[in-house]
Amino acid sequence: MSWFRRQQGDTPGDNGDEPTDPAGNSEGGEQAAPAPVSNSDEVPKALADFFLVFEEHLNEVEKEDMAEFVAQLRKPPTVLERISRGLDDPEELAETVMTNPALSADVLRIVNSAAFHLNAPISSVHHAVNYLGTNLVKGLVLQAAVGQMLALESPAQHTAYMRLWRASYVASAVAQALATELALPEPSETATKALLASIGDLALISARPGLARLYGAHATLFDRVSGQQDELVGNAAIVGAILARSW
Repeated sequence: MSWFRRQQGDTPGDNGDEPTDPAGNSEGGEQAAPAPVSNSDEVPKALADFFLVFEEHLNEVEKEDMAEFVAQLRKPPTVLERISRGLDDPEELAETVMTNPALSADVLRIVNSAAFHLNAPISSVHHAVNYLGTNLVKGLVLQAAVGQMLALESPAQHTAYMRLWRASYVASAVAQALATELALPEPSETATKALLASIGDLALISARPGLARLYGAHATLFDRVSGQQDELVGNAAIVGAILARSW
């Protein structure tokens, strides 16, 4: 398999041949030979040799190993399940969050951080929902809830954590907009699922601090997945799927 593209600087008529008309004929009226297609850029060997592992590829022993790995992670707050299923009513959302004092405190801490540049502090969860809206508050609650189950100690872990959450917020906003535009049922639930798409990655950087290096600014998705599979039996997608079922 090869990647085909025109070499940089190649433009019609720049190869020393007679200029051709749109029909491919030269000025002399003869049919011009088709330009050769460059196949100099072969697929990198690492990519050609790569095998993406899915859960169905694991044998029973490997599945048990992955399940044990997931079992070592802290359990998320029970409120996470309710919020991940929708919970669009502002009053119900606020009341649900307030059943977990630690989670409420984390949400207010995030809302009142420098990231939001608020003119006046948010004093309650109800205030946060009314001021910021249900979708944003649900995202903050999920971020705080997931944060409670993670153990992040090194700067690299914190950097990877924030990079993943920023990407998740963008994915959630796009999912919400697309679901609304396409008139899909429960757009907010679709947005929530997109927000939690990186839960496997977050679990990995918590349980295996060394894997945080795979989420650096210059790391590619291939670097990330191949690095995970080199160190583990599977990858973040498998971890996320097992986590979702265990919740």
